[in-house]
Amino acid sequence: MKLKSIKKITAFSLSVSLMFTCLVGCNGSSESENSKADDNTSNSSSNTDAGVTVKTYEFPEFLSSGEEADVLSNVIYQSFDSAAAMTEPETQPFDDYKCTAVFHENYYIFTEDEHYGLINSIGTELVSYSGLSSFTAVSEDTLLAVYDDGSEIYYRVDGVGGAYTITIDEFDDSRISAAAFASDDETGEYYLLQLDEGTVYDVNLSSFKKADIDDIDTGKSYEAIYTATSGNEKYYIAFDEFYNFTVYEGDYAYIELKIGGEYGSCYVLDYDDFTELETLISSFGNESKRESPSKDEDADYVQITMNLASGTQVKTISSEGYCFTDTSSTDSNVSNKYFTLMDTETFVDLVNWIDITLGS
Repeated sequence: MKLKSIKKITAFSLSVSLMFTCLVGCNGSSESENSKADDNTSNSSSNTDAGVTVKTYEFPEFLSSGEEADVLSNVIYQSFDSAAAMTEPETQPFDDYKCTAVFHENYYIFTEDEHYGLINSIGTELVSYSGLSSFTAVSEDTLLAVYDDGSEIYYRVDGVGGAYTITIDEFDDSRISAAAFASDDETGEYYLLQLDEGTVYDVNLSSFKKADIDDIDTGKSYEAIYTATSGNEKYYIAFDEFYNFTVYEGDYAYIELKIGGEYGSCYVLDYDDFTELETLISSFGNESKRESPSKDEDADYVQITMNLASGTQVKTISSEGYCFTDTSSTDSNVSNKYFTLMDTETFVDLVNWIDITLGS
């Protein structure tokens, strides 16, 4: 996954560089003495009269960490939270054991000489601490014990003070399904996510489809990932090997930018943010088309890729006000490409929107 992301960023830098060198003259090359940004801060040159405040922008702070954009970032729901399942005991329940965590109220993880063991609420030792280096909750009723030699043993608790070893079977995605139900107004049908034919996520889904994990831009590891929609909202539903699942809001747009020689990228992972972005872009207006603009090769730019119902639209906007729009239809191989000229302040507004809205 990470290798794919690195290749993607490299390919993006080259493609934008070539496109703007030949067509716009606004590419992703390295900083030059002609760069419009100084210390990653730039000014809009449209307002230069005395007494007029000049708008400024800078590289978004939240992208300065250098972390790669991950499409699985906006968590909507978790069926199981490992960290919340293991809590620190409010008091020490036993005189002879030092307990570090409690699981299901009836089970305690105790430690001695940097090794761990499992004891129930009445003081019965269930798992010896000898050579056991960690305990982790992996599902609602299962603990993973890792030993000094690297071996692993799974223990399932019965809820009444007992625990026994189990073997984790190979992941079987046939256990996962989406059952179709007729809507109350009989205008169509909706789907409910099910595991072993039991509903596990009570949200009416408009669509549900298994995705190719290799196509998901993420550094996280899962056994199976599904795409789903509910009205206008998009979701990724990701399952781990224990059939715990996490629902992430899907991606509505992908943004790549260069400000002052720094590169960054992020996803728009909230439908309200996406509609706000669409409104912002539409407010820029539709200026007359231009054939072959020629501007500063080192100008800053923002590229926005949107997957719309009608196809894919890519807008690349430079700090000089030039916008290259490339719209591809899903119904044919026809592509509509053109340039427009916008007020340079629209670029400033866009960068600041990215910084404030997507960085919050």
